[in-house]
Amino acid sequence: MVTPPSTVDEATPATSAMGSPTTDLLSWKSIYDLSSPPDVARPYEPEEALEDIPGVCYALETFLSSHMLESEEYCHEADEVKCANLSI
Repeated sequence: MVTPPSTVDEATPATSAMGSPTTDLLSWKSIYDLSSPPDVARPYEPEEALEDIPGVCYALETFLSSHMLESEEYCHEADEVKCANLSI
């Protein structure tokens, strides 16, 4: 039995519909500017905790974009008190 020739070009690697890793990295754009992080409301009120989400997203995205020191600096500046009210 003779098998029909393949229609797939075996010399060309297969790529997914999402693109190659190179194009995926180039097409990603941050929604934040490192030079202008979101403001943090002061004084902090637990009832307004959901308003902290943009700041948390900024810190996470900055950290995951290999700007760990900038992310840590933002967190220190945004929360000057840091656990002062917690009894540990």
